[in-house]
Amino acid sequence: PPPPPPPPPPPFFFQAYDGFREAQESRGLGDVYKRQGIGGIWACEIGEDAIPARDAMIRNGVVCRGIGEALAFCPPLIITDDEIGRIFDTLSDVLRAS
Repeated sequence: PPPPPPPPPPPFFFQAYDGFREAQESRGLGDVYKRQGIGGIWACEIGEDAIPARDAMIRNGVVCRGIGEALAFCPPLIITDDEIGRIFDTLSDVLRAS
């Protein structure tokens, strides 16, 4: 028999994709910057030094890493939809303010 199909992506996969797109659109840039991820690890390029954005995210209660021009997110494996929403609401606010 053929091998079983792979498991579906975790919910964070879809929420991350939508969240990054909405954050980019809220900045008035459309789908300009690259976003990528696998499983629960995601990153987005913001087109400028990511350290000030990372600092603002942390000040607003969301831990992420600034790597060059990218923000990387590695949320816990057990996370609620509301917590995922908070990551991307905060990201939108931070990108709008920069």
